[in-house]
Amino acid sequence: MWCNQIFSLIKDKEIQNIIVCDNYEVASQIARFQYGDDAIAIDTTQYPLGVGCKYIDGLFYEEDGVAIINRTLTADEEAAIAKKKVEALDAQINPQINFDTCTLDECKLWQISLSKKNLELYLAEHPITSKCHGGAEKQYTITKDKQTLLTQEIMVAQLAAQPEIEYRSSWNATGEECTYDWTITELQQLATEMAIVIKPLISKQQNMEISINSKQTKEDILTVDITF
Repeated sequence: MWCNQIFSLIKDKEIQNIIVCDNYEVASQIARFQYGDDAIAIDTTQYPLGVGCKYIDGLFYEEDGVAIINRTLTADEEAAIAKKKVEALDAQINPQINFDTCTLDECKLWQISLSKKNLELYLAEHPITSKCHGGAEKQYTITKDKQTLLTQEIMVAQLAAQPEIEYRSSWNATGEECTYDWTITELQQLATEMAIVIKPLISKQQNMEISINSKQTKEDILTVDITF
């Protein structure tokens, strides 16, 4: 395969010329022929250089001899770095564990974490049906985020329940926009109906956690059912 390289021809610590060549020996001969026996050729394919740039103690500098010129990455090197970044990001988003090499405690923590994720997934996929708002039967999301937001909305509505404060409570059914005609009583009813569904599921997850922590081997840990 023919592969051209860029060589800088250097004399007295300064780039005299830049050539394209496929052979280091040939480039060196050209440097010595044109600029004397003490001239050298260096492969600078990955350096953004120009005639007049300096070469001092193995480093390239701008013409002022102060600003260092760093090597640029090859396409393969950039691809390798990008791959590592993707792998690192994937490890954060989709972490994995090696059950053969992990410790007992690591295995317990992993399975407990999975049980909590499974609970969140179950909540996200199973909205409740309620007639809390105006008697209309609709579905309401019961994820952890929604629980927190609903609690905050009730607190704000209660604080604003004074004659001099103008505040309209709001909430939304699954897949719908917020409406601003909710009463505190309706919000509280929805929160109560959510709690009736969610509390037994939280207790189930806590029991999973207790069971996992009681196991003495990794094999026994993996027998604990962590599904909902």
